[in-house]
Amino acid sequence: AVTHLKKSLMEDVANSLFDIEPGSVEATAGLYDNWEFPLAYSSVQNLQDTLHLTKRNEVTGRVQCKDASDPFDMIQCPEGYFRLPRDEVEESCARSELSCPAKSTCFCSPCMSGGSVKVLNDALENVLETSSFKNSSMACKKMHTCGTIEQGEEQEYTVVDFMHRKGSLFSVRVHYGEDVDEFVCQNYQGEDGWCSFNISST
Repeated sequence: AVTHLKKSLMEDVANSLFDIEPGSVEATAGLYDNWEFPLAYSSVQNLQDTLHLTKRNEVTGRVQCKDASDPFDMIQCPEGYFRLPRDEVEESCARSELSCPAKSTCFCSPCMSGGSVKVLNDALENVLETSSFKNSSMACKKMHTCGTIEQGEEQEYTVVDFMHRKGSLFSVRVHYGEDVDEFVCQNYQGEDGWCSFNISST
C-alpha cells in the first residue's frame, strides 16, 4: 500500500479498475480480463491457526505455513495430550508390528496424555530403551518422595518435556536437611525436552 496518497484518490483508482469490463479496450491494452474484489481468507487462516499449520517467521515476523516436507512437525495433539519425541514416534508402528503402505509416512500413537513435564527415577538411557516415560505410574509425583539413597550412593533422574520447548532449562533444587543445592539440568545431546541429573551422597 502507498501511504503518502490520499485515501480518496486510492478509492477512485480502485473503483475505476473494478469498472473495466472484460474484452474492453482498457482490458485488452492492459493484457488482463478484469478486476475483482479480493476474497476474505480470514476463515481459512483461523482454521490453519486452530490446526497449528502455521508459524511466525522469527526474522520477518510474518505468519507462514509450516514445512509440509516434515510430517512429524505437522503432528498436532489434542488438548491434554503431548507429542512424544521424534525417535519414539517414528519407531512406534514397528514396535506395534503395524505395516505402513509404500511411499507413505505412518505414525502410531504419537501423542500421550498427562502432564507436559515428567521426572523419572531412572537413567535416561534406560528410560529411552524401555519407554518408561509413557507410563504415568513410573513418574515422580509432586510433593512425594521420588527416591532415597544412602551415603556413598548415586542416583540418576531423567526429566522429559513433552512440549519440546526450545532452549528450555530445568532448574533442580535438592534439599539435604537444612542445606539446599540448586543447579541446571543439562539437555541430553542438545535435544530439547530431555535432560538428566545425578544426586549423590558423600
